[in-house]
Amino acid sequence: MQHFETLIVCHFHERERAILEACRAYASGMVVGSSVMDGRTYLRNKCFAGFKKSLDAQTELLAKELSANRLHALQLKREVDAADKTMSTS
Repeated sequence: MQHFETLIVCHFHERERAILEACRAYASGMVVGSSVMDGRTYLRNKCFAGFKKSLDAQTELLAKELSANRLHALQLKREVDAADKTMSTS
């Protein structure tokens, strides 16, 4: 179970920036799931305003969780490095 936890923590740590950039792009009007290159955006209507408001709130929570995850990932890396060092001196 510990290896799976490490895999998941590292997965989200490595992709943190891309995840938050995607949220910002969606909040600016990019169509969810589209490529930034194709430039498709939503119409600025009442539905989009509700989506943006909800997305902004969820992105803030997500950023906090990813920040906590970053600290967890760094802690796991230190533990792995310490274990590797112990193994190499044995």
